[in-house]
Amino acid sequence: METIVITIRPRDNGDDRLTLTDSFLQILNLQKLFDEAGRSLVEQVGGYEWRLIRAETNSPFTVEITAVGQLSTFDAPFFVKSVFERFSHDLGRLSTEGSVPSWMDDDGVRVARDVFQRLRTGVGEIEIGNGNGHRTTLVHEDAESGLRALEAYETSPPEVSAGVGEEVAQGEIEGAFVMAGVYRRKPAICIYSRQYRRRIWCILPADFSERYGEQHKLSEVWQQRAVAVEGRVVFRGGIPSRVVAEDVRLLPAPRPILLEDVRDPDFTGGLDAVEYIYRFREGELAR
Repeated sequence: METIVITIRPRDNGDDRLTLTDSFLQILNLQKLFDEAGRSLVEQVGGYEWRLIRAETNSPFTVEITAVGQLSTFDAPFFVKSVFERFSHDLGRLSTEGSVPSWMDDDGVRVARDVFQRLRTGVGEIEIGNGNGHRTTLVHEDAESGLRALEAYETSPPEVSAGVGEEVAQGEIEGAFVMAGVYRRKPAICIYSRQYRRRIWCILPADFSERYGEQHKLSEVWQQRAVAVEGRVVFRGGIPSRVVAEDVRLLPAPRPILLEDVRDPDFTGGLDAVEYIYRFREGELAR
């Protein structure tokens, strides 16, 4: 069985005890980042959940987990091994080279920032390993460089051309209108795409945001109206990260389907329901 082992050690300050908050939040945040790293694999292997194998609460705090699929075809060893390798490699590059992983969306950036912030203030060391003896270790110095890289990413103008690991293409994204707010200090709306199973922020340029704000209502957010956003789509790891919008249009609301609209009184050819189902099962309807 392929597993991931997370070990959290306290700072070397004379007190070998971790706080409860730091310990558990660090584990939960790392799990979220594992999900981010494995997001592109979900289409191949199907849904899954992380299961606890063991936990040792004495310092150092150690947790061992594995993934269990929702389908019998789920290849747990492949998935866990792939997530561990991708996470270890890319998080190492983030702390050493300042390169934000292509699989990390903006929510993931905020989660990673929290992980590094605790590593800088409350946690002394994070060790992430697997059953084959491979380990990645993050310490205080990694937190400092990682936080600098994440800050540079978050403060960079979202309208600029693609960054490291990003591609830009003209296109259109459809989704449910779930939020209006500010994204990287720019007016924006947020849509939920069922196709990509994620929220996508759509930046509204200054001239467009003024017109859009006057023409639309908050009720569109409360009703989660379907919208199509056209513009420059920024992809990270093949998944839309954000859109610099050029046009936003409301899609027609689906009309409720009433039973009377689809009822066909002649569907069974005069047979009652029981006789119709019996003949259908026996293959006699076509005779």
